[in-house]
Amino acid sequence: MAVWAAAALMFGVSTSASCRRETRTPRVYVIGLDGATWDIIDPLIAQGKLPVFKALKEEGAWARLRTFDPTLSAVVWTSIATGKTMIKHGIVDWTFVNKHNLQVPYSSSEKRVPSIWEMMDEHGLRSVVLNWFVTYPPDAVSGVMVSDSFSAAALKTLSGKGDPEALIDTVYPPEEFPKLYVILSRMNAEGALKYPRLVREMEIPDYIAEFKTRYPEDVKRVPILSVWPSFLAYDRIQDTLVDHYLEENDYDLFLAYYRFPDVFFHFATLFLEKEYHDRIDAFVGAPVEPSPEVLDEFNRKMAEVAWPILREKEALLSKVVERARLEKAYLLVVSDHGFLMSSKGYTHYGLPDGTPPPDGILALIGPDVKPGLRIEASVYDIAPTILYLKGLPVGADMDGKPLLEPLTVRRPVRTALYTRMRHQPAKENPELDKKKLEELRSLGYIK
Repeated sequence: MAVWAAAALMFGVSTSASCRRETRTPRVYVIGLDGATWDIIDPLIAQGKLPVFKALKEEGAWARLRTFDPTLSAVVWTSIATGKTMIKHGIVDWTFVNKHNLQVPYSSSEKRVPSIWEMMDEHGLRSVVLNWFVTYPPDAVSGVMVSDSFSAAALKTLSGKGDPEALIDTVYPPEEFPKLYVILSRMNAEGALKYPRLVREMEIPDYIAEFKTRYPEDVKRVPILSVWPSFLAYDRIQDTLVDHYLEENDYDLFLAYYRFPDVFFHFATLFLEKEYHDRIDAFVGAPVEPSPEVLDEFNRKMAEVAWPILREKEALLSKVVERARLEKAYLLVVSDHGFLMSSKGYTHYGLPDGTPPPDGILALIGPDVKPGLRIEASVYDIAPTILYLKGLPVGADMDGKPLLEPLTVRRPVRTALYTRMRHQPAKENPELDKKKLEELRSLGYIK
């Protein structure tokens, strides 16, 4: 407990008991950190640089979370939310061909099975779901859903290029829209979403300026840097949403997804020390894969580069950790995959034949979770574990199972078949689709 108190003091988290809520079963919090990997986190923990991640591992159970190919975010995060393979849930790739033979991002309308928040709704429980992949249009469930299209639509509207009314269908229920629009309008008026201020307040390097200094002859080499300011703004908006809804205090399940780590890792190797970068870059396209010793050294050096990004997300984690502790609730910190240096570069997708996809992370804390226990787990196990922790039946057709090993108090596992979905009809939004496609191209997922 001392570690948690230290983390709370470090980040100025209130330890007031006013956030407690008596419920039949403890609340469950889920924080998704796309692309987070113990390969990078552990070297920083060893240096004493990530105290909250260290506390998560020491005072809860943890795993190198097994994932599957293709490690595409829309696919894997839907499996995390449903407990099912992509063949069952229907989100099988980043894009699909619509009636005009154009590539457009998936919407929640293509999902064929209920997600965890729809299962909660079926039992009369309320969920807060913030920015989860493939949640536009948001499902009409009890609670609040702010879809993964909200931040992009908000930035466009706040820049004067869109109609505020267009934001309404990115949030459910629609009554939440006016509250959020007031909050974001105030942030925008104060300049809180401007790139220079974001860099300064997040205490991260200005990677755009650094890249221009390092590679002045090749300023257009990394398309993702052109959209990096938008991703920083999305991250700040998500932090604001989390802060806002943590205080609402009327929910049984709270899920928040962050894309920030994954986006950074897609270009992070450019900021390794230049001589070392050139040496490691020689493995790209080579007939021989890096040895375990080379990979260990690479991960240590990458950890130093990634520290500002992971440190910034620890501030968010500390708030949720302290909330879970005070409420005697459960918290799961999850990622969909890690990254691996190979002859294909530093990536998680399109790896050499026979190379397993790099593991994500799982950390679980709660009132009856064994401390410091390493367990085996896969992305399919998250949804059934949430159901079990809430005292609900596990989906009979799920491909995962509830994680019982770390729990000191167990009860029989019940099963049920969940079929009720709360989809809303998708609306065409060509400008929003165009923005999403630009971001996917910048990450190299589509051409």
